[in-house]
Amino acid sequence: MTKAIRVYLPVAQTALAVLLMYFNWRRMPRSAGASLESQISFGINLPAVLLSSNLAKIWSANYAPWFFFTYIVYFVLVAVLWYAVAIEASGTGGSTLMGWLVPRGVFRGIADLLLVLLGLALLYGGSTDLVFGHLRGPELPIPIGLLLWGVSIASFYASDLYRCTTTRRAGGPGSPGGP
Repeated sequence: MTKAIRVYLPVAQTALAVLLMYFNWRRMPRSAGASLESQISFGINLPAVLLSSNLAKIWSANYAPWFFFTYIVYFVLVAVLWYAVAIEASGTGGSTLMGWLVPRGVFRGIADLLLVLLGLALLYGGSTDLVFGHLRGPELPIPIGLLLWGVSIASFYASDLYRCTTTRRAGGPGSPGGP
């Protein structure tokens, strides 16, 4: 089941993003701004949007690179994002990706702490947008996405940080004197 999730979740989320962006492209005139469909897609896939939009700003002078970074790179990043989420969700006893990237120990705790702070920053950004942004209907999915991603990232990596520090204190793997 966990192997299937690693395939189906990225495929389903990428298909959803393509479908929502297609409806945005078909329905909205070019000068009217982003529609509710694109805002929902951006809210669901917020980390991919942040990276692809910053890459698109670098090459915004020409249409071809802008299209490439706005759509093609965005959809690839959506697939990578949800593959990482599937790997993390299928792991037991903490972060699977962190275990691959950062060994247990001091650096693991620092990495978890930085990700908790990132989640809290996203949570702060989403809450200030909702409270002080005077947003209307189509603009709401982005701050809601910030809130949901912030809560998810902060809570997941806070629990991983807790597991990492309690395992280290108890003499578990990665601790001095532990196995």
